Amino acid sequence: NGLIATDPVTVEVVDVRCGNNLDKVNICHIPPGNQGNPNTLCVSENSVPAHLAHGDYLGSCGTNPCSNLGGYNLLYFGANSTAEMEVQLEWINKSQTANDYFVVEKSADRVHFDSLLRRDGSGPSDEVEIYRDMDLNPFEGYNYYRLKVVYKGGGFEYSNIEVVLFNPDSDFTIFPNPTSDEVRLYLDRFMGKEDVDVIIVNTLGEVLYKEHLVVVKDKILPIRLDRNRFTDGLYSVSVVYLGRAHSKRLVVARN
Repeated sequence: NGLIATDPVTVEVVDVRCGNNLDKVNICHIPPGNQGNPNTLCVSENSVPAHLAHGDYLGSCGTNPCSNLGGYNLLYFGANSTAEMEVQLEWINKSQTANDYFVVEKSADRVHFDSLLRRDGSGPSDEVEIYRDMDLNPFEGYNYYRLKVVYKGGGFEYSNIEVVLFNPDSDFTIFPNPTSDEVRLYLDRFMGKEDVDVIIVNTLGEVLYKEHLVVVKDKILPIRLDRNRFTDGLYSVSVVYLGRAHSKRLVVARN
C-alpha cells in the first residue's frame, strides 16, 4: 500500500527543424565579436553540439524555450539619462529558479561590449523583482547597454540594446525637455566665463526670461517657468557669450 503523489507538469515543445527536408536544426547564433546582433542559422544536426558549447541556443533568435523552463521571465530592461548627466539602469523580472546572475554590459560602438556591473539574482520567487543601478561615468556621445542573463546551467541570453546619447558637441544642455514647470541648463562649457546672458523667447520673438551672469560659477542653472507666461508650446533658449548666441528648442507641455 505505497503512497502515490501527483504533480502537474507543463512541457513546452518547440519544433526547431528546418531545411527543405526538415533534416536540419534552427540555431540562434551569437557571434563572439558581435554579440548584440544574433542571427538564426539552419545547421546540420552534427554541428549542433559545437554551437551550443559557445553559447548559441536551439530555435530561432528571440524565442529561447529553454529560458522559461526554470520560470525566468525578463519583463523589461531600460537605460535612461538623469538630471545629473548619469544613466539609470533598470530591469524587471519575475521568478528566478533558473537564473544565476545578471551582467549589464556597455559599449561605445554597439559591437564591442564590456562588463559594467554584476548583480546576483534574488532567488526563486513568484513576485516581480525590480533591479536598479547607475552608470556614473557615461561616454560622451552614444552609450549602448544590454543585460546578459546567466542561467544556473551555464547558458545565457541577452536583452534588447538600449541607447543613451550625451552630445559632446553641445554648448549647453536642457533637462528635462519637454518640461512643465522647471528646466535646468547645464553650462559646463561656460564655467568661469564672464558676462553671459540666458534668454528665453517665444515663437513671436518676445523675451519671456532673461538673466545676466556676471561670472558662471555653477554648472547648473535652474529656471522656474511661470505658468502665466509659459503656456504649452515651443520656445527658444539662448546662451549668449561674446556676442554669439547658442540656441536650443524647449518644449513646454503640461497636458
